[in-house]
Amino acid sequence: EAVWLLGEQAVSVLCGAPPAPRHLQSRSFEAAGIYVMASSQPVPQQLVIDAGPQGTGRSGHGHADALSLTLSLGDRPWLVDPGTFCYISPDNQRDLFRGTAAHNTLRIDGQDQAVPEGPFAWSSIPQVRADLWVTGATFSLFAGAHTGYCRLPDPVVHRRFIFHLHAGLWLVRDVAEANDSHQLDLFWHFAPGLTVSRWENRFIAALKDSQAATENTRLALLPQDVGWTSELTSGGFSPAYGRKESTLVVRFTARTKLPTEFATLIVPLFSASDKPGKFVILRREESLTDNSSLHAFQYDEETKTHYVVFADRGGWSLSEWTSDATFLYYRLENRRLTHLILCGGSFAKWQGKQVLSHSAPIARFEWLRNGESGQIFTSEETIDQSLSDGLLGSCETVF
Repeated sequence: EAVWLLGEQAVSVLCGAPPAPRHLQSRSFEAAGIYVMASSQPVPQQLVIDAGPQGTGRSGHGHADALSLTLSLGDRPWLVDPGTFCYISPDNQRDLFRGTAAHNTLRIDGQDQAVPEGPFAWSSIPQVRADLWVTGATFSLFAGAHTGYCRLPDPVVHRRFIFHLHAGLWLVRDVAEANDSHQLDLFWHFAPGLTVSRWENRFIAALKDSQAATENTRLALLPQDVGWTSELTSGGFSPAYGRKESTLVVRFTARTKLPTEFATLIVPLFSASDKPGKFVILRREESLTDNSSLHAFQYDEETKTHYVVFADRGGWSLSEWTSDATFLYYRLENRRLTHLILCGGSFAKWQGKQVLSHSAPIARFEWLRNGESGQIFTSEETIDQSLSDGLLGSCETVF
């Protein structure tokens, strides 16, 4: 029966043969609103984003989880969805498990993204959309938004941007747009079987003692350096209907005037000697004249420095860069440029030298140093790759 259902490869699996190495790639399932950021090295890594509808009709079986995410490393979940637990209970467990606070997303003013109407219905159901999905050889990039809090007297739009550097890190940028002050809560739910410790303003998740002896993997949660308070609290996880397990939850909180944003860096640590670096806001600018903005972040590791830039529109300058890109990532190692990613831009200059130029904005451009030269991956075949490679290969910072 196994061969009939699964094919001949089922024989080797059932006989105990080691499975073939998995090559994971980022994928989108647009009809369902599911976006998967994945990479294979140094272990399989998968982050799943829910940007789909809450359900059909009144979304009776849906959860208020727009733009939430889950994360697994290897064969183990690290950031989890809570599950269902129960349909009817005397202590409101149904609403607790399907509410926004039970998911890895942003809650506004202590309210769910939709209004519960009994155990199998919602009202004010949000519209959820994906605004951007770009995948390349070395990265994945997502942007989405939902209208769940547009029902408030001062309507709020939640936007979420997620950048994944393959085999590296995830940057999650949450933006809340409105005019007045609001209470904001951002939740991160860790899987059962993990411990979470606080180190300065950072949180490190690790396997419990009995498992940690054979596996060194940990997960660092690094918030932006200013503005919000944080706490480590408890939550619930249901692996199957009717079962409930205790979990640890990190919660970031602020009451502030909108618009505002909060960035979280998620960094897997695979060696016992690995330590998380320092994550800071490098620059934040808002222009009231043309409604444009520039938001830049810096992450310092022992031998590498990562920079991530988000820009709404128009040209901008930052440090040694000038560009019109809506997204730019670059990495320096020993003062040398070793990695560049650009999306939604037509040009880039380093220290005044034109290293990329095109007649129109391009969806994706990647350059990765390989010795004294580099590899280029791009969505546009007409780019002069040899020119860009030569110029980028010579880029060194003066600092």
